[in-house]
Amino acid sequence: QGVGEWLQAHQLADNARLLEQMQVDNGWQLAVEMVLGEYLQAVCVDDIGRLGSYLGSLEQGNLLLVESYAEQKPAPGLLASRVRSGGRADALLAGIHAADDLSQAMRQRSSLAPHESIITRDGIWMGSNWLRVARLSSGDTGVIQRREELELLATNLDVQQQQEAQLSLELQESEDALKKLEGQRQECQLALQAATRAASSCQALWHI
Repeated sequence: QGVGEWLQAHQLADNARLLEQMQVDNGWQLAVEMVLGEYLQAVCVDDIGRLGSYLGSLEQGNLLLVESYAEQKPAPGLLASRVRSGGRADALLAGIHAADDLSQAMRQRSSLAPHESIITRDGIWMGSNWLRVARLSSGDTGVIQRREELELLATNLDVQQQQEAQLSLELQESEDALKKLEGQRQECQLALQAATRAASSCQALWHI
């Protein structure tokens, strides 16, 4: 509540969260989520320095802010190369290598500098003298993958709604055309009736 009120007071409540500004290569969502953790909910801002003087008014809560800056292309072997975030996540992912599996990570572990670490696709994260593993419950997916799935569902829904609108328009046009044809049919029927009456009158005069 304290953080929410602080963000509201400084017109930051509607700012995007880091999670919303990221695109992660398929298969690496869990690894990125393991590393970033609660930073996925960091509030994206233009200038952290400008907000420094306001931090004294935040009396309780856990505030995470992240700036955007010029995105650089990380080396292919780094986890940051698997992420597009407009530069926002680059510093948080700095020094973290990416390994396809545990055996590759173990082979590279001995060459890691103290500030470096390596993480596998399935989220096994280790440094030169530490290791961390976190497993999801059966059937669960991480928040990054869920967000991507929701975005895909939203896109599909938008496409379906557009198709529905198009079909509704075509249905309305068909109904209008049918009404027009029905009107023409009635006009033809009235004309036929009038012609029939005229023919009957002519026949009656002929017999006279």
